[in-house]
Amino acid sequence: GAANVSGTLNGTNYTDATITSTGDVNLNIAGNQTELKVTAGDKKDATITVESGLLNNYTGSAAKDDINVKAGASVKVIDTGAGKDVVTIAASANIKNEGSIKLGAGDDELTISAALAKTDALNKISLDGGEGSKDILTISTDITAVNSITGFETIDATSGTATISADAANGLKAKFVNGS
Repeated sequence: GAANVSGTLNGTNYTDATITSTGDVNLNIAGNQTELKVTAGDKKDATITVESGLLNNYTGSAAKDDINVKAGASVKVIDTGAGKDVVTIAASANIKNEGSIKLGAGDDELTISAALAKTDALNKISLDGGEGSKDILTISTDITAVNSITGFETIDATSGTATISADAANGLKAKFVNGS
């Protein structure tokens, strides 16, 4: 039968740890993980909350993925797969350099409240809304470290002052919603 993964992973030094589920995933991650990888089961729902530490790699399925990265936590690669997915990057959370968030086919939402200002150490982040007709990127702050934004039909910057890098803005085919 299908195995469900549920509970809290709390601790330190989960180096090169991998969690693979063949069933639904409901997981809270806390502690000081450095190379944690999580893979959801095929066509199974996943709810992942990263309270602290680093989720190095998340691979979703063709179902609903709900990923919430809290203040003080970090992610590097999120690939949700198909389904109606929701990814939230809170203020004071972090997307690691050369990181990416890719939402698959379906009408997805990505909300970024974390400041991702371009620096020498943080300058290569990509955001991809995937295939869908109602993919929404909501930003409320500076995301100049993002050098690629693709696949979003709407970019909403109504809740704050948002700055997008020229590299990321180049070739965008989204409807912008802002306060002005």
